[in-house]
Amino acid sequence: RFRAARAKRALLVLSSQRKSSTIIQKAARGFLARMYRKEQLAAAVIIQRATREMMTRTNNKVKNFAATEIQRIWRGFSVHVDFMLQVMAAMRIQASIRCFLKKKTLYRTARTAKMLQE
Repeated sequence: RFRAARAKRALLVLSSQRKSSTIIQKAARGFLARMYRKEQLAAAVIIQRATREMMTRTNNKVKNFAATEIQRIWRGFSVHVDFMLQVMAAMRIQASIRCFLKKKTLYRTARTAKMLQE
C-alpha cells in the first residue's frame, strides 16, 4: 500500500511536471514564433523599402532620359527650322538680285537697241 501510494504520488508529480513542462514549452515556442515573425516582418519591410527605392531611381532615370530625348529632338528640330528659314531667306535674296540684274541688263539692252534705232 505504501509503495503504491508513493508510486501514485510520484506519478502525479511526474504528470504535473510534464504538464508544467508542456506549458512552459508552449509559451517558449509561442514566444520564439512571435520573435521569428517579427524578424520576418522587419526583413520584408527592408526588402520593400529597397525595392521601392530602386523602382523610384529607375523611374527617375527613365523620366530623365525621356526629358533629355525630348529636349534633344526639339533643339535639333528648332535648329533645323531656323536653318531652313535662313536658306529660304537667302534664296529670296538671290532671286531678287537675279531679277534686279536681269531687269538691269534688259533695260540696258532696250536702251542700246533704242539708241541704235534712232
